[in-house]
Amino acid sequence: MRRLILIMMTVLLLASCKEEVLYSTTPKKTIPEMDIIHSDKSSLTIYGDSTGFSRLFAKIDTLLTCGTGKVNIVHMGGSHLEAGVLTEQLRINLMSMKGDGKYLDGGPGIMFPFIVAKTNTPYGYTSHREGTWTNFKNNKAVPDGQRLGLMGIAVSTTDSKASAGLITRSRLGYSNPHSTFTDLKVLGYSTGSAYPVLSTADSTYVAEKDDEGWMFNLASETDSVSISLGGKGRLTLTGMLGTVDRPGFVVSPVGVN
Repeated sequence: MRRLILIMMTVLLLASCKEEVLYSTTPKKTIPEMDIIHSDKSSLTIYGDSTGFSRLFAKIDTLLTCGTGKVNIVHMGGSHLEAGVLTEQLRINLMSMKGDGKYLDGGPGIMFPFIVAKTNTPYGYTSHREGTWTNFKNNKAVPDGQRLGLMGIAVSTTDSKASAGLITRSRLGYSNPHSTFTDLKVLGYSTGSAYPVLSTADSTYVAEKDDEGWMFNLASETDSVSISLGGKGRLTLTGMLGTVDRPGFVVSPVGVN
């Protein structure tokens, strides 16, 4: 009888994995007990339509149980998010929910070369700059026609020797997720014949522009890129989106100091 029940449960689990409608996964990661947290008195109340949350929980269950799918989370806020104070710990906690020592890392998500704008950098990655850049933020007056995009910040250059680089190595230590990506969407716009030239350790890429920016499909996974100015005119960067074809969580902080 026990064997029959085990077989039936396995069949149901596989069917649920295929349909992505699981709701009973318990994270294997140990959650520390704290005196300030009273789990028996805590509850989550969703008023109105809970369809969106149901889809979210189903995707998380499918990812944890079946190892398939991707969960994208965008965390919006202010200066504390630009520095990655809350988001990086949220990212680590989500990626380590299986408790097996392996991270469910779906890629770095939305990034910005904050060092180029001479401001804070999140914990999950860092950046570097060369040449002359001008920066614009949503907490300061910007010239007419200067678009900032989702990140609320932009950097711009006409310097042929200028470059902006990103490295997705965490500043919190070796035990944290080290995200890599195979595709990078450079968000922004340009004037004249200006366009971004993307370089990795072993290759150089150019791409056609679309309504949002330039999409670069890399030959292999990487953790660092450098963007320089090609052509003549002004190149403006409003963000970068790093993705990889791998199941996991993608947590992106969006905030300006």
